[in-house]
Amino acid sequence: MASLVSETNRLTFRETDEAGNPTATYIYSGDVASSITVSKTPPGRVDVISSSSSTSSWSIKPLFSSLGDIFLPSGYPQSVSDDYLPYQIFDSLQAFCSSIAGLLSSRAVLQGVGVGNANASPTSALLLHILQDISGRIATICFAHRIGTALEPECKTYRLAADVFNDVAMILDCLSPGVPAGPPRVIVLSTAGVLRALCGVAGGSSKASLSAHFAKWGNLAELNAVCVDSKFP
Repeated sequence: MASLVSETNRLTFRETDEAGNPTATYIYSGDVASSITVSKTPPGRVDVISSSSSTSSWSIKPLFSSLGDIFLPSGYPQSVSDDYLPYQIFDSLQAFCSSIAGLLSSRAVLQGVGVGNANASPTSALLLHILQDISGRIATICFAHRIGTALEPECKTYRLAADVFNDVAMILDCLSPGVPAGPPRVIVLSTAGVLRALCGVAGGSSKASLSAHFAKWGNLAELNAVCVDSKFP
């Protein structure tokens, strides 16, 4: 969006974003009349004033503005609903804590499959991983078929359920080294894989529904890209 202001020997062109906030100003100094009637480029000068150039060099406002451009969607806060930022703050904290817990559970799983044990077989670890993957994919298909139509109207419920599934799966992973090797450990790790698959379905679907609620300018794809929690959980 732009606006044009004409003066005697100056032509000002102001550029704004969708919310009406100025982003840049272009000032042409010269003979305005000749610039309109003459086909050749008239002598003159064009100055470009950025919206951030008016602040002093020691101000921290440009820094906050740059960070906002990186972590917040374009046109914030007009481009999203009022509850977008509080949700993102708590969701980012949850994602950070989940990442730390995921590292601990991954360490326990590696220990359970025999990392550091000279007598452990890589083939058994591979077969266990394949079994987890198969059970997780089957659970994904069955879960999506069973509750697929309820994910959007009950998105907040299933967003909470996704966290519960993920937390229980990580607890089972952490307990797996203490479970006797063989079928009991296979059952525990397979159950954790199934719960993690259910977490992916519930979390991904509810996140898409919540992003559609936050988007006000048709910027659904941008909200999914800007979101810190890009990989669930």
